[in-house]
Amino acid sequence: MVESNGTAVRTYASARQFLDSFNASQFGCLVVEVQLTGMSGLELQEHLRDQGIALPAIVVTAGGNVPTAVRAIRNGAIAFLEKPLREEELWENIRKAFDRHRKYTEHKAHQAELKARLARLAQQED
Repeated sequence: MVESNGTAVRTYASARQFLDSFNASQFGCLVVEVQLTGMSGLELQEHLRDQGIALPAIVVTAGGNVPTAVRAIRNGAIAFLEKPLREEELWENIRKAFDRHRKYTEHKAHQAELKARLARLAQQED
């Protein structure tokens, strides 16, 4: 469904496989299942957060409950969706995640530019 909307999709067999190939400078979002072999989707989300990686996540599950949903949202999830997924709802949340990631990326670039300008001013004063 996502590819049919012209968006590139990458799939991974596990959280570890994702982390091994992840490039923090890439634009996108994470659609992650709660129940994964090895590291759970929530643990993956927490790992990314602890590493300072602001990759927006949409957490999906076949059997959600309130504590799991709260944990996902506290970890910064855009949404917590139960299967079966409705295509419109998933796509709407992917667009929200892309928008959040774009704004975050622009903000970080602006901060880096300001730091560089301040560094140049400090060098000029020396």
